[in-house]
Amino acid sequence: MPAPYALHKLIVFAERGATRRVKANKDLRQSAALLSFYRSASAWEIDEAWKDLIARGPGWRERALRGRDALDAVAPDLDAKTWLRAPKKTARRSSKR
Repeated sequence: MPAPYALHKLIVFAERGATRRVKANKDLRQSAALLSFYRSASAWEIDEAWKDLIARGPGWRERALRGRDALDAVAPDLDAKTWLRAPKKTARRSSKR
């Protein structure tokens, strides 16, 4: 299974509504299991996929971060918030003078 699939499961988790909470929790647990494997086997694959994912736009970034933050409940040992960081948003400078 490719590493991006672990991150895909975070997105799917974030997209499921409250009525689909059982499936959403399954997605989260699957993502945690895959991330745990990749963290020990080849973390660089997840790092590259994560950078690509959060660079896709604000909607992608929001769902990815929501899924990542939820990982703490099912896999606190992953320390996902430290491992899968979001680059800080930089303020845009106005080009008007």
